[in-house]
This record gives sequence, C-alpha cells and structure tokens, in this order.
Amino acid sequence: QGRTEQLIAVDAWGLKVRDRIELGEDLHVAHVVIAGQRALVTAYDADAVLVVDLDGLAVERSIPLPSGTSPHGARLTPDGATLVVAGMGDGSLHLVGVADGTVTSYDLPGRAVQAAVLPDATAVFASVYDTRQVARMDLQSRELVLFDLPAGAAGPVQIYPTPDSRHLWVADQGLVDDDPAGESLYRLDVITGAVDLVAAVSAGTHGVVVNGDGTRVWTTTLAEGTVQSVDAATGPVL
Repeated sequence: QGRTEQLIAVDAWGLKVRDRIELGEDLHVAHVVIAGQRALVTAYDADAVLVVDLDGLAVERSIPLPSGTSPHGARLTPDGATLVVAGMGDGSLHLVGVADGTVTSYDLPGRAVQAAVLPDATAVFASVYDTRQVARMDLQSRELVLFDLPAGAAGPVQIYPTPDSRHLWVADQGLVDDDPAGESLYRLDVITGAVDLVAAVSAGTHGVVVNGDGTRVWTTTLAEGTVQSVDAATGPVL
C-alpha cells in the first residue's frame, strides 16, 4: 500500500527496460492487454480498467466497473472493440467498449479468474474457480452457458483458445483458499463443453498458451516453478 504502481515496457530484443509509466497507488494492477498504441490494464482494487497512452506514456482515462468487481484477467476481441473482463470479486463477466467505455455486465456463479476470446470472434469465455466451471457467451445472441469440468477438478484459472477456434485449454491450478494443487490441463470443445483431452502436468498449472499452429500448449507450474510444453494432439509433456 502507498506505493506507485507501474506499467513497464521491456525491449523484447535487448531485454532492457525501455519505459516506466506510473499508473497510481493502491490499484493492484493485474493484467495488461495491448490495443494498438494503448494498453488496457485491469485494476483489481480500483474496480476499473485503465486506458494507457503508450506514446504519451501516461494514463489517458479510467473506465469504472461495478463496485466489487475486482477485475482480474482480460482479453480483447479480434476487432479491438471490446475488452472481455473477468471479475474475481463478485463473480462476473464484463464486456467493455474500448472506444466509449460502456460496460455490460453478466453474473457468474463464482469468482472469474481469466477471460478468453475465440479467434473467429463467435464466443468469449471465463474460468469460474469456485464452481469448477467455464462460462461461454455467444457474442451475437449473448446467451451464457456453463460447462462443468471433470469431477475432482482443483479450480480453473488461465484459459486459452486454439487458433482454429475449436477448443479451449484450461489450466486447473487449484491452490486458492488452501485448495490442493491441480495437475491437469483440460481441452474443451467450445460448442459442447465436453472435455476431450486431459494432459497430466506438474502441480499448480497456472498460465497456458497455445502456439500459432495449434500443435503445442505451454503452461507454467507454480509448485515446481517450471515451464512445460505439451503435445496438443495427444497430451504428453514434451
């Protein structure tokens, strides 16, 4: 508390800090998404999304979210028009208009950790930790459905779609509220929610991304402090 938080730009080639942008105090900034020459940053304790001018190196404006949202993960739609935000505080999913700051909110049955957007822009998702579910919203109809994870799931956190928009990978981390660590990556069918592949990984699987051609899934593991590469077709750790 009482410390100024920053958005730090790192030169990806030289691996040196290029810029530091002061965001404010006591925000608990969580995730950052790049939208052209702006960065969209979720501020957990401020119930807001900060819009940061990357050219001017300053906060341009703040988009307020409902009180108690405690925004965490966020993902941008392919057209850059809508930021999908997962609310950990009140259990919610928010669609935020980047241009005008409009916020449309939807209730979920538990804390939402991360959001995902299909590359074909047909649907968005949120991991629901408390109920061991994944929420799916059709972007056209705004219909919201819940997919159950397998029995024994420890608690989903990060999620990531495949490039062909057919599957969603879910990191079953656990470890929140003294829950045991999960050791599985689940692959879900984005239409039916069926889990059609389970990859056994090290304990506390957290971050998850899929490579550009959809052949590899990468995950970080909290318990062991490793990064693991998984065969996306059959599931073994490579």
